[in-house]
Amino acid sequence: MLSIALVVMACAGPMVTPRVVEVTPTPQPVKLVVLTHWGEESLLKPMQAKFEEYMRLNPHVTIEYQTVTFDQLLTKITTARAAGISPDIYHFYNLWLPEFVKGGMLAVPPDEIVADIKANYSESSVNAVTYAGQIWGYPTEINTYQLIYNKKLLAEAGFDKPPETWDELREMACKIKKVDETGKVTQAGFIVIPGWDSGVVHPFVSLLWSNGGEYLSPDGTKALFNSPEGLATLQLYMDMIKDQCIDLGLGMGDFVNGKGGMIIMANWWRATLKSSFADGYENVGVA
Repeated sequence: MLSIALVVMACAGPMVTPRVVEVTPTPQPVKLVVLTHWGEESLLKPMQAKFEEYMRLNPHVTIEYQTVTFDQLLTKITTARAAGISPDIYHFYNLWLPEFVKGGMLAVPPDEIVADIKANYSESSVNAVTYAGQIWGYPTEINTYQLIYNKKLLAEAGFDKPPETWDELREMACKIKKVDETGKVTQAGFIVIPGWDSGVVHPFVSLLWSNGGEYLSPDGTKALFNSPEGLATLQLYMDMIKDQCIDLGLGMGDFVNGKGGMIIMANWWRATLKSSFADGYENVGVA
C-alpha cells in the first residue's frame, strides 16, 4: 500500500521542528470481470475461493466471475467486444490467439507478468501463449490428447491391448464396428468429433505428429499439414470412413454411452468418463 510523506510547518510564530505525517490514501474502487468456461463445480469452487481471498486482502477490488460453456465462449467474447462490454480477463483457447491479436482484442501484459511467465512455465507452455514474438497471457489449462479406448469393446473384438500402429488402429476399429440390417452403424470403431474446432484439430494433429508431420511452420506463418505425412493422415481418416469404421454421425456422447471403441481426446474429459461412462470407468483405457 502506498503512503505519502507530507512536511507540515507552521506559518507564523516561533520556529517548530517539522514533523512528518504518514497519510495512507484510500484506494479507488476497482471492478474486474473475469470470463472462463470453467462452470463445473469441481473447477468453479477453487477459482471462487481464490477470488474471495484476493478480495479479502484487497477490499477495494470486486471480482465478477462469468462462465459459459466452451461452445459458447468464442461467441461470448466476440459479441461482448462488439458491444463494448468486454471482460477484463479472458480465459480462452489459444488456437484463437492470432485472430484476437490481429483484432486488437488483447492488451500486452506488463513486463513483470511476462517475466513471471517465462520464469515459472515450461518452454512449450510459454510458446503456446506467444504470438508474433510476444507473450500474451498465462497458460491456464494445459491439455494432453491421447487415445482413449473401451477395454470391454476391444476384448469383445478379440484384442487384449490397444493399437500401437496405424495398421492396428484401423484393424481394431473395423472389427469393433457394428452395422444393423439397414446398413446403419450402431457402434463405431473409432470416434471423430466433427463440427468443433479443437475436436477436429487436436486428434488430427496427434495422428499427424505420430506420422512425423507438422501442422505449422515454427513461426506459425506457413501451413505444413498438406505435406506427404499430412496427406497420409487424412487418407487414414478417409479409408476408415469408407469402410464404416468411422461414422460421422456418432460422437463423444456415443463413446460415453458405450457405442464407440476408441477416440482421441484430452485429459480434461476424465471427469465425464469417471461419472458417466456406460461400461464403468474401470473399462476406460488410455494409450
